[in-house]
Amino acid sequence: MMTSTVSRIKAQPGLLRRFNLGATVRRLQISGPLSRAELARATDISYPTVMKICDTLTENRLIEESDVQRPALGRPGQSLRMATESAQVISVSLGPEQIRAGVAGLDGTLVEETRSEIPETYAELLKAIESLVGRLKRTRRARTLGLGVAVPGLIDTGEQRVIVSPNVPTLKGRLLSRDLQVQTRLRAVVVRTMRAQLLAERIRGRAVGLDNFALLNYRGGLGVAVATNGRFVEGTAGLAGELGHIVVDPTGERCGCGHRGCLETIATDVALAKAVSRKLRRSVSVEQLMKILRNNPEQITAEVDRAVDYMAMGIGVVINLFNPQAVFLFGRFAEADDDIFSRLIHRVGNSALKELARNCTIAPTQCDTLEGAALAVVDDLVDRLCVP
Repeated sequence: MMTSTVSRIKAQPGLLRRFNLGATVRRLQISGPLSRAELARATDISYPTVMKICDTLTENRLIEESDVQRPALGRPGQSLRMATESAQVISVSLGPEQIRAGVAGLDGTLVEETRSEIPETYAELLKAIESLVGRLKRTRRARTLGLGVAVPGLIDTGEQRVIVSPNVPTLKGRLLSRDLQVQTRLRAVVVRTMRAQLLAERIRGRAVGLDNFALLNYRGGLGVAVATNGRFVEGTAGLAGELGHIVVDPTGERCGCGHRGCLETIATDVALAKAVSRKLRRSVSVEQLMKILRNNPEQITAEVDRAVDYMAMGIGVVINLFNPQAVFLFGRFAEADDDIFSRLIHRVGNSALKELARNCTIAPTQCDTLEGAALAVVDDLVDRLCVP
């Protein structure tokens, strides 16, 4: 498989350069620090080519020398890592209730995080992001190389235009990348939330080394990202993964997409908080929901059971369609205690084919969309090195 892929690439020098640069950066992000010799062995790229790639990455200050020395025969080579002291990127993750922002090294490691409530208008949103970015830039002396933004919804990746975002409706039709570049004076990369999540988990989390897995994010909307045979399933226009907009109750609550009874109106943190608000006849945020789950879960047993049942259905659909090795969950209420998570796993067994569910691990994610948004910026920086 690798031989046929490389043979096709050899006919296109520009593509080969992109492939080698990307493979080197990925290996440093996953396994760094590494010497040049270790990089050559780990990537199966010739040592002279690795030397040239490292020179290019060093000149552009995307990698830096590390003090870490690995045991080696003879004189050890200088270890390299993705820049973490000399350079940084800023990442933002948008949700229905909050803007979360962080600063990360080029390996995706978050070193600082902050957040604020999401405002009502688009102009206020741009200003809020600008404020968070300014605050984070001042926390370290490293050069800031770009801004990554994870957006829930559908994105035209060519234009960097938000097609629709049911959970942040003010983004609809906006050229968010362009507007943020003007507002923050940083090159901005907009990426779908689930693509950011998959990128982070594949490089820094539990999916390292897996070729077939799925990620399900149930914080605000209900998105799914799937990797099959090592490739991200994108769909015709890169818009696949809207699991939350499967209609499961046609008479149910109106969804942000316009339909009634979508899965994400029942089986997410935000949906459960709304259901609990109706039950208790007062406004309950996700943070308050978590306190109730920790201290007085008996108050909302029926609401939690309904959310668990429908989430299990969603996970079952993913398992039946894609037969993944693992499904990783990113959210809060299902992990509030071991009992809720155990009930979820049990009910997945009633929703998916037993033969497929038996061979599929279900576990919480280790990574975050903020890390994925940061890694998306690094990918953009590497791609730009390949532009003539």
